[in-house]
Amino acid sequence: MELDCSRFTHNPDGSWSVKQPLELFSENGRVRISPGPPFKPGLSFGGLDLARMLDEQCR
Repeated sequence: MELDCSRFTHNPDGSWSVKQPLELFSENGRVRISPGPPFKPGLSFGGLDLARMLDEQCR
């Protein structure tokens, strides 16, 4: 799954934050993400490790 890196902020602690609400579609279904707590590596959100994916695609 390709992520639009411009829609996320990489935080100094290594976590990622979403800048505005967005929807992702994966093999697990639709995942809605709203601004709020950051995503840290190793944590799953809607079956996706978004921080890991963002590290791989956007750093």
